[in-house]
Amino acid sequence: MCCLVGLTAVVLSGCASKRAAYTVVEEGSGSLRSTFDKKMSTPEEQLKYAQLTWESGSLRKAERRMLYLLRRWPSSKEAPEAARARADILLERGYTEKAFDAYQFLIDNYSGRMKGYDEVLEKQFIIAKKIMERRRFRWIFGGYTTPEESIEYFETMIRNGPQSEHAAEAQFLIGQCYQSEKEYELAIVSYQILGYRYPDSAYAEEAAWQQVQCLLLLHQKYPRNPDLRERLLTMTDLFNALFPDSKYIEPIKKTRNDLYQTSADAVYDIGQFYSKIAKKPESAILYNEALKKEYPFSERAPEAEQQITTLKSKLSTSANKEKEEE
Repeated sequence: MCCLVGLTAVVLSGCASKRAAYTVVEEGSGSLRSTFDKKMSTPEEQLKYAQLTWESGSLRKAERRMLYLLRRWPSSKEAPEAARARADILLERGYTEKAFDAYQFLIDNYSGRMKGYDEVLEKQFIIAKKIMERRRFRWIFGGYTTPEESIEYFETMIRNGPQSEHAAEAQFLIGQCYQSEKEYELAIVSYQILGYRYPDSAYAEEAAWQQVQCLLLLHQKYPRNPDLRERLLTMTDLFNALFPDSKYIEPIKKTRNDLYQTSADAVYDIGQFYSKIAKKPESAILYNEALKKEYPFSERAPEAEQQITTLKSKLSTSANKEKEEE
């Protein structure tokens, strides 16, 4: 027959998308190239035939013969081994994205029958890192990296093994990818997920530190945003509580002290506005009292105390004059 029995279904494609929905069927259609290739009559014979081809160094033919087995006998006991072998061959040939998809096909369809699940996750992690570090357009000033392309690969690998050996590192690298692209809010979320899911991992401390760095960059961009100041203060407090012996503890303390003073300055400035420009001493007193309560150790606290005394004195004098006039 020119082609295998044609039950149309998406089985396995050499250029399958990472988001493709893989489906195992009893039989699938062959390819034009496989039509003229030698075929065995059973999956066991076909697997041995493909393995011998692989051992001989004919990687392209070996991959094609493994693929034929998967399409012809997708439910056979040899299929998981063929799927793993095909993925390994693709990786050996340097087809990183295709290899990742092939490993994903193996997990999606044969996770209960495959061997070496952790090894497959390791392979996917290695591929994702290669994609992260890969350079594009090398002829233009040496090229440039495109780390954002690896995010989806890392996320897939984590879904496959949320408690695997490299899951925490993969989550950290997602944050690094976003941070390198100046997507600071997305980076912060990624680091927060790491802290929540893997609080005891070797990457938890660094992820917390990078959260502070991202918030600082946002604060520099929007210095008058009070929400960012409060988030930074909260994060530095949390870091200090979680990692008191960290190598970053001194810069964390300095950052917190600077923010503490900056926040006190902001409250003081509002009080000054109500006192001198808006001519609303009652509101000015409220802000100065809030400053004393929330930032008692700031440099502005004594000034706020003096402002409260002065304003109350003026209000008292004004009230007395009104009474006298009556």
